[in-house]
Amino acid sequence: MFSMKLKDKYGVIDKTGKVILEPQYGMILDKDDCIDSCIGLPIFHEGLIPLEIGGHYGFIDEKGLLKIEPRFDDTEGFFESLAYASINKKYGYINKEGEWVIKPIYDYAENFSEGLAVVYQNKEGKYIDKKGDVVIEGPFKVAHSFRNGLAKVEMGEILNPGAMGGNIFKFGYIDKKGNLIWKPTR
Repeated sequence: MFSMKLKDKYGVIDKTGKVILEPQYGMILDKDDCIDSCIGLPIFHEGLIPLEIGGHYGFIDEKGLLKIEPRFDDTEGFFESLAYASINKKYGYINKEGEWVIKPIYDYAENFSEGLAVVYQNKEGKYIDKKGDVVIEGPFKVAHSFRNGLAKVEMGEILNPGAMGGNIFKFGYIDKKGNLIWKPTR
């Protein structure tokens, strides 16, 4: 399944080019539209495709059947069986039935990776598990997803205020217990 665009509307085709879903949606992206990640863009993943209708996001399956009604303000896709979603400017996590597994209490959230996800409250990042329990407190100015057991975190003093539209902080790497493996440096 692949997303396609025609006259500013998105649909879905199969590998032969046969149209599975006529172009009718504001946004559909598949995982091949992204090289490393699709920050802020919905993607096809784990059997469900996020789509936008009237400014709200929901999910369809590979056959084009609506599985989760469009009612979320933001989402990206399912990773490790959960998807972050927002409603009323607060983020939480839903399952593939569209039910809240982790209530929307965060200012921002990212995808799960290696069993943990980054969430932000009051501009500070921390890591939670799939039950919503905080497992690495931080606080981090910027926290990245875990890859191969380590995550890059930015903390401490600002090295370059306003650089590239934001601040650059000292960064280091932590393990899944929150231990600094590489202390914050430039």
